[in-house]
Amino acid sequence: MYALTRPAGTPTLSRPVPNRPAISDVLLKANANVSFRKRLLTDPKNALAGMNLPPEDLEILTEVATSNLKEFARQVQMRLVERSWGAQVS
Repeated sequence: MYALTRPAGTPTLSRPVPNRPAISDVLLKANANVSFRKRLLTDPKNALAGMNLPPEDLEILTEVATSNLKEFARQVQMRLVERSWGAQVS
């Protein structure tokens, strides 16, 4: 089902993360825009309001709770992987 890609350190899953352009756009905007990043990290629902995101992407992005963008992106990635595995099992 998964494989370690490194012999030591933090294990990495070999399964790819699904391509979600809307989520990529949000992360790029947060990386480039400090004001948006702060809003996204403190109040994601309001930060994302009016961006016309697909409902599933909006749900994934608003489930994250962290104070830095790198961790935010990591948590989003893990949620995407979990959902893709769930879809394959169903």
